[in-house]
Amino acid sequence: MRVTFTLVFLTLTSTVLAGVNMKTIGNITTKITKKIENQISHINETESRLYRELYPTFMDGCASGQVVHLNGNRGSALGHATVFIKGACIDKNAAFPQVTTECAPGEDEVGVSANGQFMNVNWIALPTEKTFFNGDIEEGSVLDDAYREEYIKKMSASGFWKNIQARNTSTKAPLPSTDKVEYNRLMIKESITLDVGLTWGRQTVCQRVPMSKNQIQRVVDFLNKKNQYYYVEGHTYTWDMWGNSCGHLAQNAFAAAGIMTEKKVDSNLLSLIPNISVPSNFFYNLASKTTLNDFPSVRDIYRDRIQKKLLLEDGIIANQAGATSRYHPVYGVQTPELNKLFNATESRTGVLPINLFETIGQRLERLFQEEKHFDLKENLKAYEVIYEKALEDAKNIAERRSSNRNFEAVLQKYIEVVEAQLADTKEKIVKIEELSQ
Repeated sequence: MRVTFTLVFLTLTSTVLAGVNMKTIGNITTKITKKIENQISHINETESRLYRELYPTFMDGCASGQVVHLNGNRGSALGHATVFIKGACIDKNAAFPQVTTECAPGEDEVGVSANGQFMNVNWIALPTEKTFFNGDIEEGSVLDDAYREEYIKKMSASGFWKNIQARNTSTKAPLPSTDKVEYNRLMIKESITLDVGLTWGRQTVCQRVPMSKNQIQRVVDFLNKKNQYYYVEGHTYTWDMWGNSCGHLAQNAFAAAGIMTEKKVDSNLLSLIPNISVPSNFFYNLASKTTLNDFPSVRDIYRDRIQKKLLLEDGIIANQAGATSRYHPVYGVQTPELNKLFNATESRTGVLPINLFETIGQRLERLFQEEKHFDLKENLKAYEVIYEKALEDAKNIAERRSSNRNFEAVLQKYIEVVEAQLADTKEKIVKIEELSQ
């Protein structure tokens, strides 16, 4: 029944796309990402250092493209979604993947990824940007079978995959467990470009969002409960592209932080469609909510249950200074001869329609053409103006007084938060100038 329903949904989706197939959308995103590679790839390196100086805790919501092996094999056209957290780390005392905010100095960052091969957990965590995104490969090195096999041995010795039960993603049967070394090799090989070394074979775009320590703690609690459900309570994790996938984990992590709407997993037929979470759509929606859309007025927030809750309880407006997009190209995109495992120029990202008024290409292009969306310095300067205008408008509303006490409470909190954000942004503009010298 569910299979039939899913097929009907896919047919309707194809009709809505009106001839814009995944290859066409992939060509659009490939064209745009090629255009911006030289423009912003250098910013990622310098901004990672600057960003950490200004924002000690943050989260990246990422969408990776389709992996294309040099032998012609392709992964899912819808790509993969992940989360990277600054302010948390792997819980080394846990018997299975768990994260914690109690971290040693310099170890407080971790990438989190759901994987359909896992049976007794939903996700795995890997430390550091370099490991999670780049698989620790140094620029100029040859990525080939020999490097991959040595890296698999290194990862197997790390213990990050300890006590995870895995299945063959093609046959769905558990991996043979008689040879532990081979078991780990097969499991970790499948994890490459999904849970570790994403950019070996996938172009990746991320939306980086500043977070408070309380938000990070809520995300950590959500993630830990998710894996406890499977590992401790004995449930079997079953990957479902439409109902319980990497996109659901990523979006619900941001929902735990109060930024996005929760997507229910393992939904019944009636609620399946509104709870679908496609990786690229997750990224675009996160980028829209945190920077791409117009800054919300106090009335916008009052009418939005999630934004109002975030404002009143956390003193945060999701659309904020510091929310910037980042692009991670496939390894070897400029020198394809170095990547002997994956096609460095063919990683594409499939999406479902976002809205009727703006195409996928238009939204991507707008996101990466305006410097305020990916350059931190320009972002802060733009938000200084945005906050000043929002504050002026809110104070004009405050002068007229409202008999609605609930609205008044939101209005006063809105003014308080925007004033604080404006002052903080001004301080960061001065500091980033000092750090850039």
